Amino acid sequence: MDRLKSFTIIEVLGAIFVLSAGVLIAYTVVQNALVYTFTSANRVAAGYLAQEGIEAVRGIRDSNWVQNNTWRTGIGSDGDYQLQLQFSPPGYSFSPCSSPCSYSNLNFVNYSTGSASKFKRKITLTTAGANALRVTVNVMWQEASGMQTATIQSYLYDWK
Repeated sequence: MDRLKSFTIIEVLGAIFVLSAGVLIAYTVVQNALVYTFTSANRVAAGYLAQEGIEAVRGIRDSNWVQNNTWRTGIGSDGDYQLQLQFSPPGYSFSPCSSPCSYSNLNFVNYSTGSASKFKRKITLTTAGANALRVTVNVMWQEASGMQTATIQSYLYDWK
């Protein structure tokens, strides 16, 4: 009879070990899935913010054409800039970055709520010919794994 009790205790300990290992594996999988989900969400948001930067510069160029101004009026010369959406008056605030334009001295991207997001955006303008402008937008944010960056680049032309 003592042998059966000992064997039953060993079985119970083995079952507890298997269940514990299963729960630990499931917890690790769920935790990793959550981390990847948040990381992916941040990358998507950064991509949209970078695209918004390109579209804002394009919008300034297009407004210049409508108002019969030169195409680079209000866009500025080559260099680094910051961009904020403003609601009153509606439009964008497009201003030069303080030098050097790095993550530490960029403004956080924020909108009507007034609360700062985790993202910072830098727009770099480079003349790419007599009638061309290279626009590079870097969106940066801090995660537990370190500094992350999303970059989009486009060329704008004075084709009108």
